[in-house]
Amino acid sequence: MTEMVLDIVKIAGTTAAFVISLTQIPCGVESAANQEALMCGYVRSQEFGGSGGNPFADNLTEVSQLVRVNIRSGAGVDAIQAVWSTYSGTQVTGPVHGGGGGNPASFNLGPGEFIVRVDGRAGKSIDQLKFTTNLGNTHGPYGGGGGNPFSIPNLHIGGFFGRSGARVDAIGFFSPAPEATSLPLSDSTTKSS
Repeated sequence: MTEMVLDIVKIAGTTAAFVISLTQIPCGVESAANQEALMCGYVRSQEFGGSGGNPFADNLTEVSQLVRVNIRSGAGVDAIQAVWSTYSGTQVTGPVHGGGGGNPASFNLGPGEFIVRVDGRAGKSIDQLKFTTNLGNTHGPYGGGGGNPFSIPNLHIGGFFGRSGARVDAIGFFSPAPEATSLPLSDSTTKSS
């Protein structure tokens, strides 16, 4: 059984840090740090960047696989968008987070390929992102050289969360919980964040 400090959580109005087993993550527990409900089956990485913009959370980890990432970047990361393939084969395109500045780019993930590492730079916003997959493919860096470096290894990214306005102000990553299982759902099943 894997144990980790999950987050600062708020249960019945009381805020505390919890070390819990990932198989015991309760559904619907409100995260005080991210002000969103935690769902069963995945965990959040640390969030990097600033506090500008509005919060967003795109995660279809339990019902699909991330197959493409669309990015706009110049001196920083202006926008990010995820595209998933459901287990039934339908593609689902998430909303664009950020603005229309910078140059457009995208990369595809092949069957069985997923992002295992993200390297980047962040200050008051996301300055740069570079993705590495389980097959050794790298995508990026997208953006410039400002901010401070960060690195998140040992991932299996299924979606993004963070803050955005005219650009991507902050970003973090959803990964399936190590002991989580998911069942294929029909095309009529939708999840929203």
